[in-house]
Amino acid sequence: MLNCIQYLLTCVMPSVEYIAYTRTFVCLDISKISLNFDLITLSNGSTPTARTKKEKKKKKKKKKKKKKKKKKKKKKKRIEQ
Repeated sequence: MLNCIQYLLTCVMPSVEYIAYTRTFVCLDISKISLNFDLITLSNGSTPTARTKKEKKKKKKKKKKKKKKKKKKKKKKRIEQ
């Protein structure tokens, strides 16, 4: 895990800063400002994944849609019983 962080900070982008409170890597370089590096599942020891803001928004929308569909199905089952 630390090796991944060190690699990101030294080799990939020297202008990347890690914010511990939000668990994100924020790029300080103006030309690459749209990139944020999220740390996902730290306990599993998986590597940090790079995602753009657009990809994050798409994931959030997919999660919301799945939740809504599940709720609708439950309501229909209750009416039938």
